[in-house]
Amino acid sequence: MNDLRLEELFDKYIHNRCSGEELEELLDLLQNLEGTILERHMHALWENKRGYPVPDGEVDWRKMLDQVKSESAQTPKNRINTGWFRYTAVATLLLSLSIGGYFWLTEWGRHNNDLVENTVPIIKRDTVLLSDGTQIVLNSGSTLRYPKQFVGGTREVHLDGEGFFDVAKDPDKPFIVYAGELKTIVLGTSFNVNAYSGQSKAEVTVITGQVHVEETKTGRQVDLIANEKVIHTRKQDQFVKSVDVKVEHDVAWNAGRQTFEDVPLDDIVQQYYRRYGKRLKIEGTALYNCRLSLVFDQESPGEVLEMIRLLTNAQVRAEGDVSILYGTGCPE
Repeated sequence: MNDLRLEELFDKYIHNRCSGEELEELLDLLQNLEGTILERHMHALWENKRGYPVPDGEVDWRKMLDQVKSESAQTPKNRINTGWFRYTAVATLLLSLSIGGYFWLTEWGRHNNDLVENTVPIIKRDTVLLSDGTQIVLNSGSTLRYPKQFVGGTREVHLDGEGFFDVAKDPDKPFIVYAGELKTIVLGTSFNVNAYSGQSKAEVTVITGQVHVEETKTGRQVDLIANEKVIHTRKQDQFVKSVDVKVEHDVAWNAGRQTFEDVPLDDIVQQYYRRYGKRLKIEGTALYNCRLSLVFDQESPGEVLEMIRLLTNAQVRAEGDVSILYGTGCPE
């Protein structure tokens, strides 16, 4: 087997560039892989598609593939077209990794009926109490996935959005938050995670205690104590620790106040929608270089929109229920 060819096909598959013939070739190669080689490639695919490493604990990839084959073999013959059965097992394996099969593969994912997904509507906030006593306050538009009961040696949750975590202490069972490209590990402390997908940065701010944060794509990591934070800027790929931060700014959203300091306009537009349920759209590219510092507090949506307009020297026009921001942009 040409391992370089397998690497090439895997890269094409991950980046959605596989032709039909190349996908068939990839599936053929995967079916004949030895266990250690299969494991290496499955880890690579997982981490690229999910954005974080395979969760702690052994995953038996070959056993999973054999299970998929076994289930596929039970499909009624009249549903099997020529060539279909040959590739079903591995295709299902690839699909499961690509669109969320990690729930199936992790220790708590095998208890699939016990998983909970909590999505907070826009304009709202919500509080979640986990089985271990941990309390999490979720900001609007956030999604938290967690098990009803923690099993194994860790307590793992997955966040897309923003949450304030007050973690119950358990020295024997670390609490792990996967949020985009950040993995936060604690034993018992309070901290804020802001990691909405689609925004320019993800950050972790510590209120009490100590946390360990890893940037999973490169392996960069940092330890934080109270009044410290780490920011990962996605486009520039920077991973920067700050000390003596004003943590009250980062958690004020819990009381309805949001502070933005030197934040890209696009991030503010997204948060404006989550807070008020009103859609803004940036027209053209000129305004994308604008970075703003402002506060959302007791102002109405119209008042905040006017602040944004003035700070960006923009114009606003309405198109249905969408407000369009347009203009010459901000100075570099």
